[in-house]
Amino acid sequence: MLFSVVIPAFNAARFIGNAIRSVLDQTEQSFEVIVVDDCSEDDTSAIVAEIARTNERIRLIRLPANVGPGNARNVAINASQGTWVALLDADDRYHPSRLERLQAVAVRTGADIVSDNIMLHQEDGSQPDRVMYSKDRIPCEMRLTPTEFVVQNTRKDHGFRSSFGFMQPIFRREFLLKSGLTYEPRNRFGEDFIFSVRCLTQGANWWITPDALYIYTVRQGSLTETATPEDLRVISAMEQELLDEVSASADTAFATAIKRHKRTVDHWRHTMAFKAALQRQAFREAFTVAFESRSSLQAVLRDLAASTFLKVYRPRHKAEEKRNIRVHRLLSD
Repeated sequence: MLFSVVIPAFNAARFIGNAIRSVLDQTEQSFEVIVVDDCSEDDTSAIVAEIARTNERIRLIRLPANVGPGNARNVAINASQGTWVALLDADDRYHPSRLERLQAVAVRTGADIVSDNIMLHQEDGSQPDRVMYSKDRIPCEMRLTPTEFVVQNTRKDHGFRSSFGFMQPIFRREFLLKSGLTYEPRNRFGEDFIFSVRCLTQGANWWITPDALYIYTVRQGSLTETATPEDLRVISAMEQELLDEVSASADTAFATAIKRHKRTVDHWRHTMAFKAALQRQAFREAFTVAFESRSSLQAVLRDLAASTFLKVYRPRHKAEEKRNIRVHRLLSD
């Protein structure tokens, strides 16, 4: 069997049928589908069970408690039997030739991991479909380095976050078994970023194709930040662990990239916590957040300065609006 398609699902009754059908319609038919129902409160399990009733390649695993998408993937990967583990979120879909074409890239390159560009599909039909990563990001079939992956996780295209962490790769199962890598249980937000970095630092041969074969369903708010300050604190702590490991090596470029990414995470962690405390009128807590460290004070002051600038200089036309956005980014960086 070539592929084990892993689908973590939580309250995905509206989408899960389309996700599974996009796998069943693949030109490459050597696969199994493992759906892990992460203790859903809707009819997700019932829908999957009904589809599985007529197709023995579909397996349903029901979890007794909600463990988050990373842990749900761990469960599915442990149960997988394919040469490749392919990720698919319950509200997304595959292009019909995706598995065949990604496997062809793997054969040509000897890759351990292969990922592709992403086609953004607006659920409400308000905009035409478009690719997530521009040609300057993925100009051709190319190998991904740890440093480049981290650098590309703070980028935006067309005003949207378009980090490489959105990619849903295929992983050579043998590589995962040998490396012993799993999704971090502490990490319920941004779990793909840390897992991907760990794969690359373990020597994974990762290739990217510019073909957009993964269809990402954009729902209202689905491309916005939904992290809490605690989510960001966990990511920051894990990045510090990476930095502690990297300090013993000579890879200064990678260490610099991680430090910059961590600064971005810490900036949003501090400013989100500060604003949340102000909204609750918990002024002592806001003071504590602001003066937690030098970096927290800088983040809060920069965010306040950027917000004040935008209030004072309200844009009168598009050019001023674009200028203000640039200034806000500079002040917040």
